[in-house]
Amino acid sequence: MNIAVVFSPELKDGFLATSKRLINFERVIEKFRQLKVTHPDVDVEIERYAVKVHSERYVEKVRRLPFYPTAVESLKAVIKAVDLIKDYDLVLVPTSGTGYVVEKEKMRGYGIFNDVAVLVERLAEQGYEKIVVINTDAHHGNFALIGERAVCFCVLGKIKCSTIERFVCKPSREIPKEECIERLKKNVEDVEEYNPDVVVWYLGQDLHHLEYSEMEFDRECYSQIFKIMLKVAEKRKLIVIFASGSREDVFDEIMECFGQSLV
Repeated sequence: MNIAVVFSPELKDGFLATSKRLINFERVIEKFRQLKVTHPDVDVEIERYAVKVHSERYVEKVRRLPFYPTAVESLKAVIKAVDLIKDYDLVLVPTSGTGYVVEKEKMRGYGIFNDVAVLVERLAEQGYEKIVVINTDAHHGNFALIGERAVCFCVLGKIKCSTIERFVCKPSREIPKEECIERLKKNVEDVEEYNPDVVVWYLGQDLHHLEYSEMEFDRECYSQIFKIMLKVAEKRKLIVIFASGSREDVFDEIMECFGQSLV
């Protein structure tokens, strides 16, 4: 399996918790020599993609925020992932300052831009017609910004993302870890039936039991979902967004689980 990682060292410089969790990224990734790390040196105007998802007024407003440069680097990374996926089976993208909970006119969860919506826009622009988004995160995302460009699945349950008009945060604290994993398996079955060109997996670090969402996931749970999703990558293109969370030790553990799943 050909795997690439898109990572901007500038992401670590931000003061956000989602940036601090990446502090050991290079050291962790060095353990897995089969992973090719690429810098997101994209020759595109980032704000051109931002205004495809958000309003021009909103983009102008957030330029003044101190972590705006972090969010721009994050968008560069997801756009670069789209450019690379044609040559790889799997592309990994750690992010910060962006997130799938961000609304058209509002920040959410310390995110400025909706990175999933921007990534889907880029995929559609590159000619991908059948796109699937799978969400394994402690909150339901604002997939309404994606519209009809992708089919969305969520381990929180059957929610008609395309009909959501206003973002509502829906914690999944009441869902046992075993049920989350079973729901993911069902999501993957539905993906297989749909037979997409590319799958986007939004993987939340906040599922971990040491994170702020008070979920139950541990090392074994992450190992299980990696094995499930790596089978997806054996048949079709897979882009993984490593998102959310606040702890560097948890990020390191999740990356180690991923590496071990490749063996």
